[in-house]
Amino acid sequence: LVSATHYLLDVRGPESVFAFGDIYLWKDYREVPDQIAAIATYPEEFMLRLTTSVCHGHQGPELTFYGTEGTMEFRGGSFTIYHEPIRENFAYSTKSFPSGTKEQIRQVMGLDESMSPLEGAPATAGEPSEYTVRGAEGSTTAHLRNFYDSIRNDTAPVEDIEFGVRAVNVGHMVNLSCREGRLVKRDVKTGKIG
Repeated sequence: LVSATHYLLDVRGPESVFAFGDIYLWKDYREVPDQIAAIATYPEEFMLRLTTSVCHGHQGPELTFYGTEGTMEFRGGSFTIYHEPIRENFAYSTKSFPSGTKEQIRQVMGLDESMSPLEGAPATAGEPSEYTVRGAEGSTTAHLRNFYDSIRNDTAPVEDIEFGVRAVNVGHMVNLSCREGRLVKRDVKTGKIG
């Protein structure tokens, strides 16, 4: 899923990762956390949130992108786009303000009664769009086919070894951060992790 994120967003890797987790259920011989959460920050100004738990069987979306204009949820052979244009609103942040102060803020900032901007407000959210790929090969089969074809035909694979190393390094950074309880950084020029 990290390689899919890197491929879709055309990025080379995070600047930093912070992770935490522990063994909460499988208290036997294991040393890898059964629950873990991590945040990776990228120089392209976005964050990748990684979470996993082997304590239950719920299968949510495999990959979710939260963007400024909506959300995309990927589920293997299908995905759903939720159209959610960004719309700044000050209702929550001013909820406890005295009415006179709220009115002053509304006037100064050009807000409507709901504390949203009067001008330049984007359109409202629409119905979700669902897309399903029927009859297509699964992602693992596609990766293997591409790999075998690149060997047979002496062509470059979609994801070469450098691409793979950059993706797997995210996992190494997560493990290092979780085990050492610290922020792990990567030099974006050299790729060195420290």
